[in-house]
Amino acid sequence: MDARVYVEDYRVLKRAEVAIDKVVLYGPNGAGKTTLMEAIGYLLAEEPPTEQLKLKFTGKSFRIGVKDVVEVAWRDGSYVLAVWEGGQLRERQRSGNPYDYGFREALREAFREGGVPVGRAAWVAPDAVITTHEQYKQYNYASSSGDIRLPMLELDVIEEIEDIASELLGIYRIAPVTGRGYETYVKRSGVGWIPFQHLAYGTRKALAMLFAERLADILFIETFEAGFHADLVVTLLKHLSEFNGPVFIETHLGLVVAHALSRGWKAYYVEKGSTKKELKSIEDLRDAELFRKEIEAMSPT
Repeated sequence: MDARVYVEDYRVLKRAEVAIDKVVLYGPNGAGKTTLMEAIGYLLAEEPPTEQLKLKFTGKSFRIGVKDVVEVAWRDGSYVLAVWEGGQLRERQRSGNPYDYGFREALREAFREGGVPVGRAAWVAPDAVITTHEQYKQYNYASSSGDIRLPMLELDVIEEIEDIASELLGIYRIAPVTGRGYETYVKRSGVGWIPFQHLAYGTRKALAMLFAERLADILFIETFEAGFHADLVVTLLKHLSEFNGPVFIETHLGLVVAHALSRGWKAYYVEKGSTKKELKSIEDLRDAELFRKEIEAMSPT
């Protein structure tokens, strides 16, 4: 099924539409990329959403949904859930709270009927790994320093992550430590054991992504390229291409778009609250101001 999410008049978004797939959202700051991911997260997260995946009340009417399947709208002082039946939207549920059990269950049922994939979601933010996985919600917070903190997983799962981390990041042992709070130590070749927080930011973020994918069926990653050098960007995109579920990442870097497209991802240019175009090749960005600035920055005069 070629399922597509649409969002209208939600916060900074005017009209946006993207596939439920492996997706790159490219555009300038304030374009609405993160807001779009939040709306998608509300729809597709099977468990009750965390803060990053919650709808934010805006005081004005808006619509979000999956084309030809279901729509959630705010109008006349209520959240309204409607499903597509016989080419028309028919109201199925109405509530003052979009997180009421009955409202969420009606949404899940509409997706089951429409064959739309839903599941546990994980969100990699600059300072935390956020998950709707019920077992790990207690770790949905950043460390006291405001830096990324990893959730505590079972040892057999950590061993699986070690196999990948050794290949991608040169980290071949990971040890969560409990006692005085919770910390993670890692072991690198030629370095020995060091605290996770002593790693370079890009390495911490990359490891956070490896943890996140073990917690989720759907991934969301903010500011994907932040802290990564070019070859790690390419390596992680290659790895995420093997993830068995939808992935949504936001970026300001044409390099991410180019390599994602080469691996069959969908890519969209987001600007001023709208998905201006679906990108088929990097050439489709030639008229985008952000991309022109990127090219100019690589050609100093």
